[in-house]
Amino acid sequence: MTVSDWIPELVQDCSSAVGAVSIWSGSDLLSRGSTFAIIPLDGDGFDRSSSSVLATNAHVVEGENVEVRVRFPGGLDVPADVRLVDKATDVAFLQVPVACTRPFPLRMSDDVRLGESVIAIGNPHGFECSVSAGIISGRDRILTGSGTGPGAVYANLLQTDTPINGGNSGGPLIGRDGHVVGMNSISRTNTDGLHFAVPADTVASHYEELVTYGESSIKRASIGGRIASYEFDPPAQHALGLRSGARIEAVREESPMAAAGLQVGDVVIEFRELEVEHRHDLMMRLNRAAIGATCQLKYVREEQIHETQITPDPRND
Repeated sequence: MTVSDWIPELVQDCSSAVGAVSIWSGSDLLSRGSTFAIIPLDGDGFDRSSSSVLATNAHVVEGENVEVRVRFPGGLDVPADVRLVDKATDVAFLQVPVACTRPFPLRMSDDVRLGESVIAIGNPHGFECSVSAGIISGRDRILTGSGTGPGAVYANLLQTDTPINGGNSGGPLIGRDGHVVGMNSISRTNTDGLHFAVPADTVASHYEELVTYGESSIKRASIGGRIASYEFDPPAQHALGLRSGARIEAVREESPMAAAGLQVGDVVIEFRELEVEHRHDLMMRLNRAAIGATCQLKYVREEQIHETQITPDPRND
């Protein structure tokens, strides 16, 4: 079997769970995108016999007082309720009044291999159910300067050479096993072959939060300051055995940072017993579970490693 022999069978099997999203204001079509059905968790509260949970990009469904509709292959066109939007990671969930017979399982990034073949199904430029193929070109990519709003965190992205064009956003990036490894999100239009997908891990964790809390947004924690990625100079790298961390640029008065004794210039290297190599690590770990919980934090000050306890507050954007 050649590299591409498996694609037609897979597309035939799973394309029914990929929809075209359209955003309307009255009779005006504002934008298009893609979406796909995911396998629901047991006890998630959704009636699987008459509804489906769909994943898409936050930037696809943004806008106030708009109508969201999803059209499936075969012509079924239904209204969609927006259940959750997280601009910081470009993830959103929809609920539609139709049961998809072939929702996708999700495959986590630890099981995604560089060079493995993947396909993208979506609706580029309005051409429904278009298929493109490529490979996984990179993992754990970080994009800066690309965001849908303040605090956008585009981290841990999958890079692929699979073409992703306007309207592909929100569609699935699918492995040969039929599992979704990522959600197509970003294409760098000024470069050839640089396309990025939100990893299935992020989609799964946000869906679990929607199921657990039933809220329309992701709650995050704050430690009360401003941070930036930081790389130690070579002598410090050698002395500390560390390459990088998250440097504290500002500390708000009466904040968790201040209470923990942290200062401008300190470099956070570990939070909640997890390594911090750049600011995005720390921001991603400041999730709902950290709110009000006393957490261990390690930092470097004057080339010495210190440890403290910090209790994050709810983040207020």
